[in-house]
Amino acid sequence: MPVIKPAKAGQRQRFAKTLAGVMLVASGGLVATPVAAGNAEVVPVGTAGSGTPSNSRATEVNDAGYTEAEYFISGDAQIYSGSSAGPAVATGESVPYTTRILVRAPQPEDFSGRVMVEPFNTSGTGDVDAAWGMIGDRLLDNGDVWIGVTVRNSSVGVLLRVDGTRYAPMTITSNGQAWDMLTQVAELVRSRSDTALLPEFRVRRVYMTGYSQSAVDASTYANAINPLAHQRGKFVYDGYLIMGRSASSTPLESGIAVLPKLEIRPIGKATSPIIEVESQSDVEGFDDPAYTNPGGASVRRADSDAKTDRFRLYEIPGASHAPRIPGCDHEGTTFPLKYLERAALTNLYRWVENAKSPPRAPRIKLASADVVSQASVDANGNAEGGVRSPFLDTALARYQAHDTPGPLCALAGAEIPLDSTALDALYPTVDDYIRAFTRDLDRAITKRFLLRADRAEILAAAKDKAEALLHSAS
Repeated sequence: MPVIKPAKAGQRQRFAKTLAGVMLVASGGLVATPVAAGNAEVVPVGTAGSGTPSNSRATEVNDAGYTEAEYFISGDAQIYSGSSAGPAVATGESVPYTTRILVRAPQPEDFSGRVMVEPFNTSGTGDVDAAWGMIGDRLLDNGDVWIGVTVRNSSVGVLLRVDGTRYAPMTITSNGQAWDMLTQVAELVRSRSDTALLPEFRVRRVYMTGYSQSAVDASTYANAINPLAHQRGKFVYDGYLIMGRSASSTPLESGIAVLPKLEIRPIGKATSPIIEVESQSDVEGFDDPAYTNPGGASVRRADSDAKTDRFRLYEIPGASHAPRIPGCDHEGTTFPLKYLERAALTNLYRWVENAKSPPRAPRIKLASADVVSQASVDANGNAEGGVRSPFLDTALARYQAHDTPGPLCALAGAEIPLDSTALDALYPTVDDYIRAFTRDLDRAITKRFLLRADRAEILAAAKDKAEALLHSAS
């Protein structure tokens, strides 16, 4: 795993100049010449008010040699109609907007050539970088640029409450503007102009990702908008990592709804390569008197290596949509879904950049299949089939995909240690357990469902867990 040295102060100031084209730092804030691509332009957010971007991870990324900066994008966004399955139909209505992006980037000399765009998750009404929480460490290790984009009308109100001065210029009058916003971000990133958003960065590939609600947005973009979004004869997004969407897609137009009524759609023809990763709880879905969430098993589609339809679906048994939600009946789960999602990211990159097809995996076996499904389980109560990992194949616990009570807790998992007699029979000592775990770990790495770069970290966590559980069982 490469080690990236923290950037020096002078380097960080140089990066700020790089992003803005011409930027002057003064006591009153930041002043810049606009950066234009298509009908959109970008200027840095001033330092009035708190001076701190909402959702900032500046301390985290600075320690990795990265700099974080925030910008306004202004432009005109086409409104689309039709199904989220696509293709979208332009209505002829174009509406002006001003939104913001948050950019995390390495020094130009450390740049990988990749930019990852994430529409902010807004299921809690405000912006959350949910996909970054899963794969951010891998992006930092790679030297990838990450850009978060505010895409919801409701987010503007939240940001204004956080800092009314800083975010005063923002206006998103309809959620349907999101699609052209995301297209224009990619165009700005790809621009070759000297005043482009990333003029000193040689951008080779642009990707989109999302987790949960933002994955629901990404699936609609991939299905309905990607076929229409071209720049210099190529799709503006080279590939998609869609994580935890269950069966849902965002409607193309939802007005100012905080939580739009979602459409239940499969991933269609993948005009740019798509890897979809779904936890067991997302595959199953859930049924509650207050709300039914259709499971991903109800919209499964086949993997494909066709030139115009490159698609993989990875279903992760044992994993839950959320590791823990306060107020639920259990303390959550330690199942480390992030490691499998980091490997999926690497497989996507290799597919797009090196034409190396990702591995295929079986689907999770189902005991019952419907709008809401139930996985078939083994003698330990863990799901069968799907992407196998040492976390389940060398299990110390039963991983319950849903918790109780209520629909919110159905998104969280529960982890219940196996009976002490069973553990003693399986693994008389911690060393016995680690030998078995290492065997299954290396098998998953060989199959490319886990990364060798994460091996030491995974083994250390496994040893700590074994020492705690096997000791308490003895």
